[in-house]
Amino acid sequence: MNIHAYTFMEGLGCVLLLLGVYIIWRAQRDPTNKIDIAYLLVDSQTGNVTLAKWCGLVALLASTWVFVYMAVSNRFDTTFAIAYLGTWGAVKVAQDYFNWQAQANGQTRDAGGDGEGDHRHDGGDGH
Repeated sequence: MNIHAYTFMEGLGCVLLLLGVYIIWRAQRDPTNKIDIAYLLVDSQTGNVTLAKWCGLVALLASTWVFVYMAVSNRFDTTFAIAYLGTWGAVKVAQDYFNWQAQANGQTRDAGGDGEGDHRHDGGDGH
């Protein structure tokens, strides 16, 4: 890769990053849009920033940066790509499963939180 192609790729990456930030910023400001950036850090049950949400965001940003860096520096490995997609896919599946399980047990819990969410029981057995 020559210097001009590398500079072009850096410029393209910056433009795409700024475009993405602009789109998210516009969506956040629109009162009719359901996008809420606070969801990345705030537990939906407690309304507090949780360690699980913070660590999840940091892990997502770090692994995405590594993914892009490997692709741009010609060190891209399909094993990492499969691990990246599998990890983030598994996180979503696990979150959905735990939320489904909590609902089946009569509890309200956000699995993306810190594990100390609001546990409600539908009553009847004294617990």
